[in-house]
Amino acid sequence: MFEANRNFYNVRQLQNKGHVIPAFRFNALEEEYVKKTHTICEIFRLYGTLSDPYNIRQMLTVLKIPEWKNIHPFAFYL
Repeated sequence: MFEANRNFYNVRQLQNKGHVIPAFRFNALEEEYVKKTHTICEIFRLYGTLSDPYNIRQMLTVLKIPEWKNIHPFAFYL
């Protein structure tokens, strides 16, 4: 999980610095991050108190919306 998070973070930092990252590379890292995070949610659901797992893919989709912080419902819930 930590490796997937670190790789995804590093690619985002490169993008913020202006580097061009191929779409397939970004999508592959994002997919790996979603799978690992979903696995963690499943563990919490099975052995912890998490009753309704998060939809990580949907959360990332919302965060990709430009200016999502200015949309009142998104700003309130996120």
